[in-house]
Amino acid sequence: MSDTVKEQLFEEDNDLARSNCDKLYLDSTTADVNFVFGEGIDSVTAHKILLACVSTVFHTMFYGSLPEKGDIVIEDASRDAFKEFLQFFYLSKVRLSSEHIFQVVNLCKKYEMADALKRCEAPMQKSLKVNNMCTGYSVALLLEMKNVIEFCEREIKEKPTEVLKSTNFLECDHKLLDKILQLVSSKCSTSAIVDACMAWAKTECEHKNVRISPASLKTQLKDSLERIPFAELTKGQFAEFIAAYNGFFLKKDLEEIILEVMSKKAKANVPAPQPLYVLDCDRRLKNKAHVYVRLTMPNFSTFDTNARLLLTEFYVAKAALPKALLALARLYTRGKELSGTVIDLIPDKTTHVVLPNPIIIDPKVAYNLTIEGSGNIGFKKKPLANQIKMRDGIEINFLSSNSIITRLVFQQIIGY
Repeated sequence: MSDTVKEQLFEEDNDLARSNCDKLYLDSTTADVNFVFGEGIDSVTAHKILLACVSTVFHTMFYGSLPEKGDIVIEDASRDAFKEFLQFFYLSKVRLSSEHIFQVVNLCKKYEMADALKRCEAPMQKSLKVNNMCTGYSVALLLEMKNVIEFCEREIKEKPTEVLKSTNFLECDHKLLDKILQLVSSKCSTSAIVDACMAWAKTECEHKNVRISPASLKTQLKDSLERIPFAELTKGQFAEFIAAYNGFFLKKDLEEIILEVMSKKAKANVPAPQPLYVLDCDRRLKNKAHVYVRLTMPNFSTFDTNARLLLTEFYVAKAALPKALLALARLYTRGKELSGTVIDLIPDKTTHVVLPNPIIIDPKVAYNLTIEGSGNIGFKKKPLANQIKMRDGIEINFLSSNSIITRLVFQQIIGY
């Protein structure tokens, strides 16, 4: 009977593989692929076989039917960020910096490394502060990082005012702006939201080299206008906004805002504001006979009022614009022309002018409505009053009665 020795297997911990792999990290001597950045000055070396073992994208790139040859150009990350990314292929412990974390997670997504992307979540969350929260939120949304998305949304809701005032917020794209407005809508003051949105729109104009005006600011905001709570501003804040961004709202916009305010106050059982009241300031003294006048162009109508109003229309005396006269209407105050008030007047036809955008008229400020042109005008007209008293104690005062502008039409917002 022969002795039979049963084969035995022995297991031992082996740190050699791990340590040897660690040694290969950034080792240019044994590397067989070179990644270049920028203008090709900076580069990082690596080993194709190790990259292909972890990433199917690299496997296809190096061992597919059409393997890439020569240097690999990286355009979406810096050299230092790519070096941090390569740690996932070589090292048992990785060190990720807050400076490069966004680029690293993009690379993990690009090269389809789900496990590495998962390991980036905690460092990414720890690196997010108010000054980079919007960028982090944008990256998380793009890469569908659920945990980071939830973290960013929670932080934005807890610190809405700080986030809206950050420089990082001004760098949001329009899609991200819309999502952030949804998060902060009930979390901070209305005026903070409005101010932040206007600052964002100004920054967009600067980036696109567009002249900043009420119209261009409105264009940048696009559909996000619906998320800006103008109707929740106080009466004073709303008046200040209209004065600062004269021409931002069209007449229909203002009416919609007033209707929204009325609806909200009705639901809250609060006395609703009255609608926009029309104040027709007709200067013609109807009990006086027509008189013949001769006026020199350009012609000025200087006025002021004791209340904040919206100027919406004006009338020119009939036959005051003969066929030979080409004229424009302009509105000035404090020596400055108000944007959006240059209007072509058609000779022999224009007697009633509706402003394309209502113009805010501040109390106790002189305004100059000028009809430009050349030559003299001779025509018959009713004498004009120099002071018109209207409802609620509102007064309109005129400097001169020698004007071809006979009526001004204002709107008054009551209770807002």
